[in-house]
Amino acid sequence: DEVTERIVAAVSVPVIGIGAGTGCHGQILVVHDLLGLTDNPPRFAEPVETLGERIRTAGAAWVERVRTDTIGGTRYTMRRETPMEGERGGKPDGGSRRTPTKGRGGAGGPSLGDQA
Repeated sequence: DEVTERIVAAVSVPVIGIGAGTGCHGQILVVHDLLGLTDNPPRFAEPVETLGERIRTAGAAWVERVRTDTIGGTRYTMRRETPMEGERGGKPDGGSRRTPTKGRGGAGGPSLGDQA
């Protein structure tokens, strides 16, 4: 603290420290130290949370779920639940949104034939 106090007294700008004691105008703290994400934080950086241990626990739980094939949730599928127009089970007229007509692009946008 003695060195910090001498520096603060000698300069006219705010002094921001990182582990330099309480005599500074402000302190920098690495967020990983604050949240308990480092195994050995510096002695001046007392964590306010222990997220590191919680993240390790969550990771171990995920590994166990994968190992036992119990990952849960709805399985992903490429199949659509409801067919698009023009596909089997779509509108009865059999029309398709995907079939371009003269003067229109396939999705209702301009086609090359529309250019003057």
